[in-house]
Amino acid sequence: MKTMLLRVGEKHITESSGHPSEIQVKDQKKAEKTISLPANLEEAWIHTVRTFHFSGRKMPKKPSLARIISSHSESLQTLWQAYTQERRDISKYLMDPKQLAFTYLLGFHLSNCARVLSLLARINQMIDLTKITSDHHCKFIDLGAGTGAMTGAMLSTLKKEHPFSISLWDFRRPFLNVSDHFIKRLSPNSQVQTIKRRLEEFSFAKQKINSHSDLSIISLGFVWNELQKHPPAAKKFLAELTKFSRVKSLIFIIDPASNQQSRDLMSLRDHLASQQFKPLYPCPQHSACPMLRQPKDWCFSESMWERSPTMEQVDRILRINRSKLNYSGYVLASESLYQELSLSPRKGKIIVGRPLVNETPHSLLCDGDQLSKQIITGDPATHYRGLDLLGIDELQKSRK
Repeated sequence: MKTMLLRVGEKHITESSGHPSEIQVKDQKKAEKTISLPANLEEAWIHTVRTFHFSGRKMPKKPSLARIISSHSESLQTLWQAYTQERRDISKYLMDPKQLAFTYLLGFHLSNCARVLSLLARINQMIDLTKITSDHHCKFIDLGAGTGAMTGAMLSTLKKEHPFSISLWDFRRPFLNVSDHFIKRLSPNSQVQTIKRRLEEFSFAKQKINSHSDLSIISLGFVWNELQKHPPAAKKFLAELTKFSRVKSLIFIIDPASNQQSRDLMSLRDHLASQQFKPLYPCPQHSACPMLRQPKDWCFSESMWERSPTMEQVDRILRINRSKLNYSGYVLASESLYQELSLSPRKGKIIVGRPLVNETPHSLLCDGDQLSKQIITGDPATHYRGLDLLGIDELQKSRK
């Protein structure tokens, strides 16, 4: 597995008279490892893009990726506006499932892969995904698979020759076709099953999981923000999802970083923690989220992404810059896996905000039970949410 360490240069000075501690941030742009996509992941994406762009037509010997992207500029702009404004504004043409799946693959798939890789890097200090997937019969269950970014990003860090059992769930066949192609390109020896079902139809019992030898890796990528809009469906699905607490399992969840969507995910995290799941990221403890006590607070993560020239072209079309990625992301482990791996809560305090107090930049820190503020010196803009301020020196020593 490619190791991506996230390191922070810091100095803690306790001030008297009850004033906040001061945190010296040296050069966090260098300390924070920029996310770059593995070559195998980009190759699988390019192959999938070309295959579906030329579907039913003869593919040129050297098809230009830049020309493909340029030919879909209007669709990319329309989809971006729809996702950032109102979903109902997507044109009828773009709502065609095939066009929607391809446009999403073209413009948003790789940025979502980068978010997953950021999440993996953040928990790398706790678990080695390569090792635990090698030690178990591993089942990837991608719920609301879309274009396959969640599972694909994980597979890109694992051995290509290793066979996995992979099930991709989505109610839209064109998305399943895209994710199936992408995943098989990344992991040709794996068994891939596509399941055209809505998530409220998901059944834990039908997964036939062996509680002794199987490890279930469940992905929910940009799913919960949509599902929870339909309470009966969300309740039914959640009842099945929580049954994974009975077996060895990891749950990866990513959603947008907006206020309400992040808070919805914070509430989901609390519910899963109450059902015997152990939060691994970003939370330093397993208690109820203290940020939910304040209606204006929400927890999300930030990471830097080294975009390829292709993605820079897409960003120019969208008139955005995704070199810095925001996402609301969580990783949780079942009790049995947590005990088997001898895990423990993250040490220290987690950066969850950068408020201004009397025009002075502070870090808002979470220790699991309460929030506190500490003054930052240096560039607050590079003081990334989701990083652990304390225990970093310990982590660095352990990696030497």
